[in-house]
Amino acid sequence: MLDTNLDATKELGGAGLWTLGVDLGGTKVETALVDAAGLIVASHRRPTNATKGADAVVGDILDCVETCLGEGSKGAS
Repeated sequence: MLDTNLDATKELGGAGLWTLGVDLGGTKVETALVDAAGLIVASHRRPTNATKGADAVVGDILDCVETCLGEGSKGAS
């Protein structure tokens, strides 16, 4: 089962609090990780598999979030 309890802010590598935004549309899901100054540190976009059902869409969102956080943690190192 997927853990969908995600904190909207996360401290990465002592870089301070960052905010993760999620844009879910009918054809794509996009995430962006923004630092305290409002600069986009990382972003990720992928198609939404809406025709495969709600579980697939949740999986798309989580994949996008995890990828974005992974990219952001590389930048915080």
